[in-house]
Amino acid sequence: MRPIGRGAFCSRKKEIAALAAAESKKGLTIIPLEVYTAGRFVKARVAIVRGKGKADRREDLKKRDAEPRYRTRVENEIVRSVA
Repeated sequence: MRPIGRGAFCSRKKEIAALAAAESKKGLTIIPLEVYTAGRFVKARVAIVRGKGKADRREDLKKRDAEPRYRTRVENEIVRSVA
């Protein structure tokens, strides 16, 4: 590959343009999967994914809301059984 300008490669510019175009589409999001170093560079693996629908969000909120109550109850039962 031929460098264009200061260290930028043509294919990388195309990849970045494709990511930007995908994110601008309705409902698509760029998610970082992995961030790592390669020599003096910081690199990232990303994925383009479709966002959650309303029903999925509601389910997650219910789970998140119920989890602390369940955890507290289990911890209290463990403490009672030990004491």
